[in-house]
Amino acid sequence: MTAPPHAVFSPVNSSTLRACKTCRLIQPIEGFRKRGCPNCDTDPTKGYHGQDLTRRITSQFDGCVNVLSTEGSWVCRSLHLHGEIVPGAYAMRLLSGDRNVDSTVG
Repeated sequence: MTAPPHAVFSPVNSSTLRACKTCRLIQPIEGFRKRGCPNCDTDPTKGYHGQDLTRRITSQFDGCVNVLSTEGSWVCRSLHLHGEIVPGAYAMRLLSGDRNVDSTVG
């Protein structure tokens, strides 16, 4: 049995962190370039490039919560994350200028 995919990042490299504009998953920009978003993409081998990259992720987010287990998670309910999502860090709010302008949890 294989472990579910998950997003991993080091706080040391926080300047390279980006959040998915759809599900708010946070990962380094290189992760989005190589694999896209593991929650939102049907083909995790494609990755994001060029305009697709800038259209689908943002560096403008506030707050961070971690999802360790999606089963019965109040964090998932608060973020309105439904279905199968990967464990990882999620932005609490996307800031102005993005798809979910000032979209907050709760």
